[in-house]
Amino acid sequence: WCRQREPVTTTRPPRTNAISLRRWKSANMIRWCANTWPTRSPRSS
Repeated sequence: WCRQREPVTTTRPPRTNAISLRRWKSANMIRWCANTWPTRSPRSS
């Protein structure tokens, strides 16, 4: 899991409620981590 600062994004979550926001941030971090470390998966299911 990446422990870096979150990238500054101009896109915003569709909803500002806790669940949607958390899911959006989670997906955003995963995508950012995958882009930063393509050889290291943030999560392996």
